[in-house]
Amino acid sequence: MLENNRRVGYSIGEVAHILQFHPDAVQYWLRTGELSGRRDDLSDEWRVAPGDLVAFLRQNGETLPAELASVR
Repeated sequence: MLENNRRVGYSIGEVAHILQFHPDAVQYWLRTGELSGRRDDLSDEWRVAPGDLVAFLRQNGETLPAELASVR
């Protein structure tokens, strides 16, 4: 996902860092559809929109990290 020639959303590694989970767990959630994401057309890497990450956390009853507090 590109917007104005820059990547939009978080990579698997970034999501893992924010949530303090192993990247394999994040990749599993993406593969199974528990966490919404899209493959980047150029790099074929997963990207997770901030809103999708917030929805995933709320759906699972988790507290939002400070960096996501302003995301709706």
